[in-house]
Amino acid sequence: MDAKYKEKLQMNSHLIVKEVDAEHLCLYLNGMVLTKFEVDRIYAGTSREERAKRLLNTLLTKDDMAYQHFRYALRERYSDIVKKLDDTAVSSHDTGSGEFLQKRVLQRRDSLILNLQAENLVSYLQSEGVLTGNDCNRIRAGASKVDKARVLVDSLADKGPEAYKTFSLAVKARQPQLTKIFERPDSS
Repeated sequence: MDAKYKEKLQMNSHLIVKEVDAEHLCLYLNGMVLTKFEVDRIYAGTSREERAKRLLNTLLTKDDMAYQHFRYALRERYSDIVKKLDDTAVSSHDTGSGEFLQKRVLQRRDSLILNLQAENLVSYLQSEGVLTGNDCNRIRAGASKVDKARVLVDSLADKGPEAYKTFSLAVKARQPQLTKIFERPDSS
């Protein structure tokens, strides 16, 4: 999926999870966007919110057409969410190079570790291939919020610049209060 669509979904993920009935949308998306296995995995969620999260995480692994079909499926019952998705300004074109983001994370490591909610990012980063199952287990085993954040940030070190790009998009979407960490300083 194109980075701009991923960013739109990520930036509105809380609204989507809060309001959307994934079962209703799966009826429309089944066979066209989602496989039977994916639908079953979504339905296996124990709460409405969990099913919506699973749907969203599955959509993020799909192509641009999946976003368009999802948007179309929302039209009837969730026109407010469609409007919000359409109105969401994305910054994918200026997120910075992976090298810049890697350098920025290392420069601001201590501040990031103190403020990051690692649990909020682990599943998404694993679905994007940034973290392995072992990485996720090590992060979740942290004794405190700070320990979990430290393990997460340190896990990125050997993943390469693209991992930092994905990490920054996830943080911007799910923890917007930390967005300034990734911004380029003014050139003036």
